[in-house]
Amino acid sequence: MNFSIIKSIIIKDIVIEYRSREAFNSVLFFSLLVIAIGSFAIEPGTKAVFEISSGLLWISYIFSSTLILNHSFIVEKEENIIQGLIISPYDKINIFLGKYAVNFIYIFCIEIIILIAFIILFNINITKSLIILLIYIIMIDIGLVSVGTLFASMLINSKAREMLLPILLFPIIIPLLIVSVKATTILLQDEPYKYAVPFLKLIISFDIVYLISSLILSEYSITD
Repeated sequence: MNFSIIKSIIIKDIVIEYRSREAFNSVLFFSLLVIAIGSFAIEPGTKAVFEISSGLLWISYIFSSTLILNHSFIVEKEENIIQGLIISPYDKINIFLGKYAVNFIYIFCIEIIILIAFIILFNINITKSLIILLIYIIMIDIGLVSVGTLFASMLINSKAREMLLPILLFPIIIPLLIVSVKATTILLQDEPYKYAVPFLKLIISFDIVYLISSLILSEYSITD
């Protein structure tokens, strides 16, 4: 593992995105649009908010995550850097970890903004459980981004990668999403944390499986 390579990839992708802001702004706009439409369909402050709001929140999260993951290797594809990555003497795990870190940062930042808009539009008071909810989101993102980055690297040369990524990704992460929605529902209602602890244990278990599997397979994911 070469930390200088990982750091270079992170800095390169962040600088490119900071200059253009193309992916971040467009993904954020459409994700907030999903939350805004949901706020019109559900009356804030009613019981229905707590029953379906967590599902709506994670729909927005998955939507934004998929768009970010689809965009993660776009520079390498458009600038024909793929061959350089393939023949590079460094282990492919360095490329994977660099892209993983960048995707994690983008997705988590977008999720924070979406969460703020969600709390405001739906008039939800989660002051007590906000920190716990953020911890849960981070833990969920660990597994989600690992699998997503792996599939994005596998589909880098596919002409239909925008369509294939969600087809491959969603069936794999469905167990994690179900647990995520259940845990988020408990936290949004400010119920005692002990009811959400079993879901955290499941999330950690999924994270371990997803992350280790992605690290092992990352060496073979970037190919011609």
